[in-house]
Amino acid sequence: MTTSSRFLEGRTALVTGSTRRGIGATTAIVLAHHGANVVLNFGTGMGGAEASARAATLGAEIEARTGSRILVVEASIREETDVQRMFAEARAHFGAVDILVNSAGGLWLEQDFASITTEHWEQAFRSEVDGTFYCIREALPEMRSRHWGRIINVGIDPDALELLINAHYGHVLERYPFDFHLAKTAKSEITHKISMMELKHNITVNNLLPGIIENMDNDEVFAALADEAQPAAWFGPLDVANSISFLCSEAARGITRSDIRLPGNIYKRL
Repeated sequence: MTTSSRFLEGRTALVTGSTRRGIGATTAIVLAHHGANVVLNFGTGMGGAEASARAATLGAEIEARTGSRILVVEASIREETDVQRMFAEARAHFGAVDILVNSAGGLWLEQDFASITTEHWEQAFRSEVDGTFYCIREALPEMRSRHWGRIINVGIDPDALELLINAHYGHVLERYPFDFHLAKTAKSEITHKISMMELKHNITVNNLLPGIIENMDNDEVFAALADEAQPAAWFGPLDVANSISFLCSEAARGITRSDIRLPGNIYKRL
C-alpha cells in the first residue's frame, strides 16, 4: 500500500483530453493531488481562444489547490507532429513523462452502419488508435531508459455498453455507436499486444474500461478530494481517476495487460 497521499511526487503525468470535465480532467486533478506534475492537453476535439482560456484557468486552479506544477499544451493527438511537439514541451518543462493516460477519444454517435460517414469513421480511429499509438511511441523510449513507466488507455466496458444499448433498443436494434466501439476495442488491443514486452522495463500498460459514469464538475472533484470522501452514491469520474492513480502507484507495479472494468451506473439506466 502507498504510505503517503503524495505518492507520485517527482513523477510527471501527461493526460490527453484533460481540460474540460469528466474522466480526463478529473484524472489530471487526482494525479496532481497525489503529487505528480501534470501536462494538461486539449485540441483533439475543440481548440481556439475559449478552449485555451478554459485550459489555462483549470491549470492555474490545479496548481493553487494541489501545489503540483502544471503545463497546458494545445495539441491534437490525431496529428503526429502535434504529439511530437507536446512531448517535446513536456520534456523541456519537466524532464520526462513517467505516466501517460490516453483519455482523449472519439465521438459517440448511434447510427446505422451504412450511414457512417468517412469523416466520422476516421475521426474515431484517428483519435482512439492513431493518437494512442503516437503518444505511446513518444513515451516509451524515455520510460525504458528510466526503467519506470505507467501507461493507461481509457476505453469502455463492452458489457455495460451492450446492456445499455439493448435496454434502449432491444430486439429492434437498428442504430449503434459502431465506429466508437470498434475504435475503443482496437485501442484496448494495443495494451494487450505491448504490455508483456514492456514489463521487463518496469513499465506497466493497462486498460481502464468505464461503463456508465455520471459526470461531475471540477469543483466537485476538488471538494471531494479535500473532504477525502466520495461525493455521491452514483459512480462518477472520480472513481475512474482513483483507479488510474492506483495503477500508477508502486502497489500496482505487478499489474499489467489488465482490463480494469468499472461498469458504473448501468443499473440506474436499465
